[in-house]
Parts: sequence; structure tokens; C-alpha cells
Amino acid sequence: MQKGTETDEHAQQRLALTFWEIIHAHQATLNRKIHHIYARRSLWAFTAAMLCLAIVWISGNIFGIRYNLRGTVFAARSSDVRLSRLMQDQVQAYRLRLVRPDGKQMTYSLQDMGLQVDVDQSIAHARAEQHAWRNQLQWWRPIPLKLTVRADPKALQRFVTDKATITVSPAHDASLSIVDGSTQLTEGTAGMQYGFTDPTNAILSAASTMQTEPLHMRQTIQKPLVSAKSLAATKRQLDTMLTQNIAVDIDGQQNKPDKAELAGWISYTPGGQNNAVTVTINTDKVREYLEGLAQSHSHPPRAQISLGDSGAIPGSAGVTVGGIDEAVDTIKQKLPESHGLQVTLPTQQKPFKTISATAADKWFEVDLTNKRMYAYQQTELVKTFLVSAGAPGTPTVVGTFAIYSKYTKQTMSGANADGSHYVQPNVPWVNYFYRDYAIHGNYWRPNSYFGNINSSHGCVGVTPSDGAWVYNWAPVGTPVVVHT
Repeated sequence: MQKGTETDEHAQQRLALTFWEIIHAHQATLNRKIHHIYARRSLWAFTAAMLCLAIVWISGNIFGIRYNLRGTVFAARSSDVRLSRLMQDQVQAYRLRLVRPDGKQMTYSLQDMGLQVDVDQSIAHARAEQHAWRNQLQWWRPIPLKLTVRADPKALQRFVTDKATITVSPAHDASLSIVDGSTQLTEGTAGMQYGFTDPTNAILSAASTMQTEPLHMRQTIQKPLVSAKSLAATKRQLDTMLTQNIAVDIDGQQNKPDKAELAGWISYTPGGQNNAVTVTINTDKVREYLEGLAQSHSHPPRAQISLGDSGAIPGSAGVTVGGIDEAVDTIKQKLPESHGLQVTLPTQQKPFKTISATAADKWFEVDLTNKRMYAYQQTELVKTFLVSAGAPGTPTVVGTFAIYSKYTKQTMSGANADGSHYVQPNVPWVNYFYRDYAIHGNYWRPNSYFGNINSSHGCVGVTPSDGAWVYNWAPVGTPVVVHT
């Protein structure tokens, strides 16, 4: 009985355990169902909230994004045509205000400053800002517009200089000079002015945003653009160039430029890279020096004059100095190297010719080819003149003649080579030697013509001072021998 009783008790216990397991199982199922219901409700609530936010964000981007230009707010959904008109109206009305040191305000339009707004580029920039994420996320904040401003650099610089700068004391750049063949370096000094540290950018920035706040001119220190330090290397270069040995050889004779002449060959211009000085060779000055040497070593041939029984006046060969172009190029290339240099100007001789004449107490020889006239007393040369005789179209007569008439002053007239007529008043010191051919003073030609260019209507022209000498020295009857 006891064993059976124990079996019943165990059965009851198992029955009770099974009941509670069923209850717990149903409770767990119920909890899962409740959790699922709440989860579904939360998902729907979250989805609805996100949908609302998306609708608000999309609506805001479509209808709520606005632009702000110079305090005027307008919808970004405006058409490009309307946006262009709004921008142009704002640009036309805009005035930049500058406050001077005395407190006086000055206003200027964009045109006054040499500025112009590129409306098409400004609209393109505005549309890009409209679609930028930072502005779409904050669609309720008006987008400040920045216009694309184009500047005329020269006009803007004139405006900065004339209207946006007040100079109290100007800055002076360091300078490099050559005095008596030696270089001298002078330090620059700072200046003071009222204006802006970076005026160009300050004005462009204000114009691009249509800034309403005025720009105040402040006291600034103006540093020199060129400092002595930036010129030090150039000074050393010039010192070396000026102390090198330069020689020009002409027919074995060495010609050396002095310091002043050598200094004239060198040009130096500030304002290169990093405001350094650019050193160049002044080829015009080099050529001028070489041509001077060539002229001093050149002379035309002197005709040998046969005087019959009286003997002869010896002639001499002429000398021409050339090679100037090649020498200029060599000096231009080698002078900056500062190693010293020597150039040679080659010479060429021209043979003389022989003419016949008769010695007289006083007589003249006129060489039309060499453009020289010689005054002789018997066989002795008294004076040499540079002349400008007949031009190719109106040549001087050739032969042996004699002065037959003299005038201290006379108005001359005649025909030009082209058939036109000329009148030359007050021709001084006239000595006629054949028909209307004369030796006379010529005041209307530059001195460079005499000895170089035959330009007359056939007369033998000399400078007025030489004409006075001829007039006073040679009496009527003085022979004149003219040859080519």
C-alpha cells in the first residue's frame, strides 16, 4: 500500500509540473505575440516619422531654400531670368563705402572701381550652392550669395592709387648706380600711407558679397619694393664687370675704354624676378664707342696731284675700319662673363688716284668722292674742309675753274631734280667758280652731312664758319680743281 501510495504522489507531482510548464509555455507565447505587436507598431511609427521628415525636407528644398544678396532675401526657385534681373538691380544700386582718416565717407559704384559682375557665372555659382548638401540640410537658412566679379586691372589699380590710398610719405626703393665707373648702393626707406594692407582683395571681396559695412582706411607702413639686400649680388656682378680688362685692336693699336665709357655699356633695370635688377648690355652705346674708334682710325684716300714741271703733291691710301657688327655681338656675349676680352676691328686700304693740276699762289682741290676740299698755297696744304656737294641727280661739274664772282649773302633759286622749283634765302659766303656753281656756306643741312652725304643742287656746300674762311681767304681768280 505504501508503494502504491508513493506512486500516486509522484503522479500528482508530475501532473502539477506539467500544468505549470503549460502555463509558462502559454505565457512565453503570449509575450512573443505582445512584443511582436509592439515592434510592428514602433516600426510603423518610425517609418511614419521618417516619411514626415522626408516630406518636410523635400518640401523645404523645393519651396523653402532662399538666397540672401545685400540683405534682400528671395526664393531660390526663382527662374534664371528673374535671378539675373534681381542681381543686375542690386549691382546697379550698390555703392561701396570707404571711410577716410578724417571720418568722411566716400561712395563708389562698381564701374568707378573698374569692376563688372559676370551675371551668368554668378547664377551658375548660386545654383551650385543651392544643391550643396550643407545648404540642403539647412534649407531654412538663406544662402548668402557671392557674385563673380571681373576687374580691369589697370582701372582698379588707378582707383586704389587715386581713391583708396593717401600717401603721407612715399617709400623709396634701394638703388644701384654707377658713378665715375664705381658702383654705389643706396638703402631704401619705408613710407607711410593710409589705405589697406591688401586693397585689391579687400575691394574685390566687398564687391563680390555686396558688403554693406564700410571699409575703413587704416594707417599702414609701405615697405620699399627693392631692398639693398636684393641688390647686393647685382652690385658684385657690376663691380666685376667694371674692373675687367677690355681692349679693341685696330691695326695693332690697343684701344681701351675708360671706366665711364665701360659703365655706359651696362644697363641695369630694377623690377625683375623677386625685384632683382636685370643687367643687360647697351649695344647702342657699344656701337657708338666702336664707331667713334673706327672713324678716328679711318680716312679717305688722298689723291696724288701732278703739277707738271712744279713736281707733285704725294697721295696717300685710305683706310676703312670694319667688323663693328661682329665686335658688338662679341662684347654683348662676353662682357657679362667678366673674364676680360679683346676684339679686333679689321682695316682695309683704299688706293689713291692721280690728278693733274697747276700750282698757284692760292687754289682749291675738291674731291667729290671723298667729300673733301683742300686749300693750297703753291704746294703747301693750308686747310681741309668737309663738304656736301651735288647729289646724284644734280651732280657738281668736274674740271678746272676759277672763282669769278663773290657775294656775302644771296638768295638762290633753281630747279630740283624732279622739275619742281626751290628758293633758298640768305645763302652766306658765296664764291661762284663756274656758271651758277659756287662754293658757299650751308646753314640748312646738319653737320653730319658734311663729309658724308652729297645733297646739293650742284654747289659745293661747307659749314657757315668754313664758308666765311673761304670767302675771306680766296680772291676772285682763285683756281678750283674739281674731280671725282
